[in-house]
Amino acid sequence: MMRYPLLLLFKLHKKKKKNKDDDEQPTGPDPVEVKKRFNALKRQFNKVEKACLKSRTTKKALKEQQKLGEIFKFIKLSPTQFEVIARPARESLGIIRDCEKEVYRIFVKLARMPRRDFIQSYPGNEADPSWGLKMSRVRKPWAKTIKVNIDEVTRQHNKLAKLEKIIGLEIAHIKDINRRMSIGEAKIRRAKKDMVEANLRLVISIAKKIHKPRTTIFRFNSRG
Repeated sequence: MMRYPLLLLFKLHKKKKKNKDDDEQPTGPDPVEVKKRFNALKRQFNKVEKACLKSRTTKKALKEQQKLGEIFKFIKLSPTQFEVIARPARESLGIIRDCEKEVYRIFVKLARMPRRDFIQSYPGNEADPSWGLKMSRVRKPWAKTIKVNIDEVTRQHNKLAKLEKIIGLEIAHIKDINRRMSIGEAKIRRAKKDMVEANLRLVISIAKKIHKPRTTIFRFNSRG
């Protein structure tokens, strides 16, 4: 009488153990393939560093950077890893904004330089200390105030020049990178929102089809 229940219990235990072993199987990317790709990434990165020693805008440097991008785009990063990579760009943009805000305050708020003139002449000269000296020598009513504050203006320009040297990119390129990052993140948020709304519409349409009087939420749930 007890033989069949015991046999059944043994089979259930064996099946459970098998499922447990299957669950414990290693998952994720192939370590060999990961090593291969990261080695290729490292080799190409070294080539980019060598090509960009003098300038990042030479023909050879741009070609090597493009090759690096082709390798890098196949590596899928988690949000945490992406944040680590994106942080230097965001922090650099914060420094740029602080410096530009101070220069704008001196030129437009204190010296009363026309805002339109400042916007036309300042871009492209963010890291050039000679631009502030040049502006302080022009024959305009606001030049005297700039001359009084020229040390602070020069300090801000030198700060941005140092940032360009550390990052290896011009101020305009750093801004452009952050702009493209912001556009990409906005597209991702929009795509997620559209996906959630589409799934919600699908659930509602299915619920309408199977809805019957006295049907509870538990029955909807049991039907998936």
